[in-house]
Amino acid sequence: MDSEIKLAIAPIESIALAVQNARLNVQQFLAPFQEGLNHAAAFAKLFTDFHADLQRGVEQWMAQHQLNWARMAEMMAIAAANFERYRNEEEPEACKLLCDAGWLGMDHHFCLQHLREVVVLHKTQGEAAMNQAILCYFNVDDCALLVAMSERWLSIPYLRDREKIILDAVYAHKQGLFTLSIPAMLPLADGLSAEVLGMQSMRAVALLAEDRRVNDPEVWAQGFCDFVAQVYYKGYEFGRDTAPFLNRHGIVHGRVFEYRSALNSTRVFLLIDAVADIWHEKQKALAPTRIQ
Repeated sequence: MDSEIKLAIAPIESIALAVQNARLNVQQFLAPFQEGLNHAAAFAKLFTDFHADLQRGVEQWMAQHQLNWARMAEMMAIAAANFERYRNEEEPEACKLLCDAGWLGMDHHFCLQHLREVVVLHKTQGEAAMNQAILCYFNVDDCALLVAMSERWLSIPYLRDREKIILDAVYAHKQGLFTLSIPAMLPLADGLSAEVLGMQSMRAVALLAEDRRVNDPEVWAQGFCDFVAQVYYKGYEFGRDTAPFLNRHGIVHGRVFEYRSALNSTRVFLLIDAVADIWHEKQKALAPTRIQ
């Protein structure tokens, strides 16, 4: 019986010994490569950790920017609502105050904050204070803004042909010679208006304003039309009625002489600039549509 047990155990011991020897042989075989394998394992762990960190970073970035985009969308919605409220409630008031005072096209020269400030100035200190502030704005730095404005006019063929008149008028304005700058520039408003209309008329500015009133409902366009009708081309009886502060008939026909002022000269710059803007708008409308 014992001999049978020993015979049964002997093969098992032999197998265990063989397995142990095989394990030792494998370890000895892998020993030269063990350092590399350790590095490979370490690198694999490093890569796994990096991937996990990267994924966490991307998730955090996406969460943060989703929040930022949501906040940005909220801010844009608030800004749009504020601008819509300004356009419906504040802009008509600002436009009327400025255009009634002869400051045309100020939506092209002032930002929204400036427009709001002049309204506040008008309400708190009166029209004279508002006029003086606007005058200073356009005439600082040796009239740099008016000079730049007049230089832009030269892109219009009609005004480029009259560059010498413009240069003399700018010089006269800078020297305080408003009896020269105003009557030199006023005819340019008439001539350029005729160019826009494509017709010759002694009432070109008035006709242009009538055309704009019918075809352009935008508030500043209507302000331009009101100024032309109520101030620039307003009819009055010479010698009996008081002339408006910038009336073409009174100045060009020599009926008034109290027009000379830095305010009126600056206003004429803005009048011509407003007509120049209308000329550019017409050119864009006439330009052929570009093929995309």
